[in-house]
Amino acid sequence: MPLLGIPSLLSPELLKCLAEMGHGDTLVLADAHFPSHSIARRAGCSVIRYDGVEMPQLLEAIMSVLPIDTYIESPIALMQVEPSDADKFSPNPPIWSDYAKVHPHFSLLTSSSGKSRVQLLPREQFYRAAERAYCVVHTGELAQYANIIITKGVAI
Repeated sequence: MPLLGIPSLLSPELLKCLAEMGHGDTLVLADAHFPSHSIARRAGCSVIRYDGVEMPQLLEAIMSVLPIDTYIESPIALMQVEPSDADKFSPNPPIWSDYAKVHPHFSLLTSSSGKSRVQLLPREQFYRAAERAYCVVHTGELAQYANIIITKGVAI
């Protein structure tokens, strides 16, 4: 039975994961191309499947219940566009604009403090960071460079 105030898109498995995460734990939201299972195997964490679900829709649901870490400079990481793909994504992959519409933290523009809350990580560095995740959520998102790492904050 659905809960009041909880988006119905959030499964019991994902809600349990989000509740178990502590301050500073990270969640990977992975697109359909991401090596979710091999990353999770190395991380010793679980994979929650959201096949057929696009990332902006799931991100909006998650952001409605997950506090973002405000004690660190960049609580959000995106995978940096590879130099060989730079011509295709000028200035940025279109999906990043969709993320910014979901939550202001995803804006690549500088915040009032003068710094972006989003860190762009080269692919291999992103994979290494993902290997420290509490959980990987594998979606059906087909857009390139849609992967996100979110650091959980405190609910105050």
